[in-house]
Amino acid sequence: MYRNEPVDVASAANASGVVEVEGTVEPHEVTLVSPFTGTECVACRYEVEEYTSYGKSSHWDSIYSGGARRPFVLADDTGRLLVEPTGASLALDEDDVVRVDAGDRPPERIRRWIGETPEVDSEEGSWDLGPLSIATGNDRKYVERRLDPGETVHVYGVTEFRRWSDAGGTVNAVVRGEGAPFFRITDGSEREAVRRLATPALYRLAAAAVCAVAVTYAGIAL
Repeated sequence: MYRNEPVDVASAANASGVVEVEGTVEPHEVTLVSPFTGTECVACRYEVEEYTSYGKSSHWDSIYSGGARRPFVLADDTGRLLVEPTGASLALDEDDVVRVDAGDRPPERIRRWIGETPEVDSEEGSWDLGPLSIATGNDRKYVERRLDPGETVHVYGVTEFRRWSDAGGTVNAVVRGEGAPFFRITDGSEREAVRRLATPALYRLAAAAVCAVAVTYAGIAL
């Protein structure tokens, strides 16, 4: 996949088929507002994690997740093209994490979101036992991963010749996923895209190596 360097926008407009292009995000027509922080973005993945503990074991569990995306402009020094992100795999860093302890009042925006999301109950509550007040529920984290205007973006997809704007500097090219063996959008450079693809593979290799060693020792013991 990454044998070639990303091409610039002008070159992508003249390409046919799969392209790898990198530039700066600009909004196109309609943007999104992220649910927890109210940040303008063109793509967002969000998640609610809840802290649970059983005896000596404790961990964060995902109890709800969602996301949305909108077409956006990718721009560099040579021009501007349109990216239609439907169907793309989004590789986005954590941008904001809002932590709310059990029984505490969440920020107003998150309270409104909880009220509009029947799948998520409020953790804002307590039991009053005389002079004591015991918080109910569990600690939570509200996590946002976004692609914001002004950020660097790396896109791997299929380019299509299409006139999408009459504005100066635009090229008649749209990058989309239809016909692409692999369609991925990463917030960051090509180096970041490669790192995120490689990391899960390294974890799988490490796990396989541990299993192989365990099997070997088990065989020796037998």
